[in-house]
Amino acid sequence: MSGKFGYWLRRPLVILWMVGLELQARLGRSPVAVAGGPVVSLTSYGARVKKCHIAVESIARGRLQPGKLILWLDDAALLSDLSRGLRRQQSRGLEIRIAANYGPHTKYFPAVLSGIADDGLVTADDDVLYPRNWLRKLMDAQSSNPGCVVAYRARQITLDAHGDIAKYHDWPFSEGRTPRVSNFATGHSGVSYPSSMIDALRSRGAAFESCAPRADDVWLHYVAFESGHMVTLVHSRSVSFDTVSGTQKGALKHSNVGNAANDEQIEATYVPARREALIARIRSEAVDGSRHA
Repeated sequence: MSGKFGYWLRRPLVILWMVGLELQARLGRSPVAVAGGPVVSLTSYGARVKKCHIAVESIARGRLQPGKLILWLDDAALLSDLSRGLRRQQSRGLEIRIAANYGPHTKYFPAVLSGIADDGLVTADDDVLYPRNWLRKLMDAQSSNPGCVVAYRARQITLDAHGDIAKYHDWPFSEGRTPRVSNFATGHSGVSYPSSMIDALRSRGAAFESCAPRADDVWLHYVAFESGHMVTLVHSRSVSFDTVSGTQKGALKHSNVGNAANDEQIEATYVPARREALIARIRSEAVDGSRHA
């Protein structure tokens, strides 16, 4: 069931789910991370910090738990006013660390710099309800595609009538498990990055600040393309998970997509020579796809 009708039918169950996560975050005793799992990294800011323990708890209750679960904050003052849920999660193994303000790049970049992600990194969002099998399925897909970036959701970069990259809002969601350069991972539902991608990100430092300061997905796709990492999906279709109620006002997607900021930052990141190289690869993939159709 899909669309608004399906949303309103499902919403009471989502609310019950959030209530359960809230109680577990406040009262739970089980660890949020156990040895042997992947490193999972996310960030939060401002008023959203008050609710991010719900997303954290959904990750912690997964059938595969993280080896480390790290929440990055860019304001030390927030540490003195943590929600009860976050304080409890800290006692259960959640690591809350202070980092410089890299905007949305704070989700992954401090982990890259610190060395804790040298064996690979999974990123999550602070406003998403992750299902129980989320991390296990992501890691299974990563094991099957060791040199790829693996995502639950991606958009397919398409070309317009003039042969240039189409506007971001015109890109359809990706389908199929074939690794592609034209797959543009979006962080909402979770993304896994192999160790070789972490090396590529570290080597480029904070160069994103000059071209994509508010579009981490753009920079991450660019680095993946430049370093030879294709993007594949966990499932045969892109998946969007439910969000935590009351977290979407002022969300980054409203400015990046609604106000075309993604297009501006794509243009700034993919300078003409690299843009031409990307377009050539997209055309090549389209030809290969038609041959195997």
